[in-house]
Amino acid sequence: MRADRSNITIAYTGSTVDDGTMDVSILGPALMALGTLVNEANNALNNDNSQIAVKVNADFQKGSFEIQLDVIRTITAQLQSLFNNPVSVEDILSVLGLVGTLHGITGIPSVIEFIKWVRKRKIDKIVKREDGMCTVSIKDESVNVNINVINLYQSVLIRESLNDMISPVRREGIDAFEVRNEHGQSIQRINKEESAGFEFSAANITPEDEESVQTYTQWVRILTVNFEDLKWRFQSGDNKYYAKIEDKNFLKEVENGLSFTKGDMLQIELEQTQIVKSDSSIKNEYRVLKVLKVQKRAKQIALPFDELD
Repeated sequence: MRADRSNITIAYTGSTVDDGTMDVSILGPALMALGTLVNEANNALNNDNSQIAVKVNADFQKGSFEIQLDVIRTITAQLQSLFNNPVSVEDILSVLGLVGTLHGITGIPSVIEFIKWVRKRKIDKIVKREDGMCTVSIKDESVNVNINVINLYQSVLIRESLNDMISPVRREGIDAFEVRNEHGQSIQRINKEESAGFEFSAANITPEDEESVQTYTQWVRILTVNFEDLKWRFQSGDNKYYAKIEDKNFLKEVENGLSFTKGDMLQIELEQTQIVKSDSSIKNEYRVLKVLKVQKRAKQIALPFDELD
């Protein structure tokens, strides 16, 4: 059994913690959230059933409430043979923003830095690149982000854990959350104003409608004709549906006297739009883009007559 470990120091600053004490009812949930945070990040980045233990190794100092934490990832011998290049604890903490710059590269944001940049704004577009990076755009601003940062940012548990870890900062008398290096210098800081950007609740997520469009050719039987709103009713196999006719040439033929009776058939180019709504309901919309062939209902039974000379 092998252990991969790192050490981080976090601190909460402000007038109510300057004496080196902090209410356990506030601290406890924040530390538990930190444990969940690094474990969920490990699951997302490694997916190898390993676990991370976050253990307090603290020498509390006055002037803030500072805690040293050992972050230990234990991997069994079996897992070592299956996963030779796991993401290390140091890199997991780096992607999250709980140690120095992301993989030692200045200018590429961690999850924490990305949330600071996004704040409460809506992301307009994400373009994935072949080098493992993404370009994220909000209005006229853009930033390059590692795909791992985007994956963790999308995780509900990651976002909830960050919210709970930062939540003490929203209390009166606590001004900021900090990550400090071995010299006691702040290398990551989230102040009270920035903490608002970390507020998150899964209950507030409203899934957007998913839409897919397919175009294909099929034979349909005419059931009803409507010349007002141009929505005709068709049958294809067991499926019956209304579709709007958008073939102008076909409509012109109808205006010029082309008539139909029940049972006539059309070969059409059909566009089907399927919408999966946030309430889990599914809606289908149909449009006839082009009528390819018209087959009138047979009025006589065809028989194999042999013509006499």
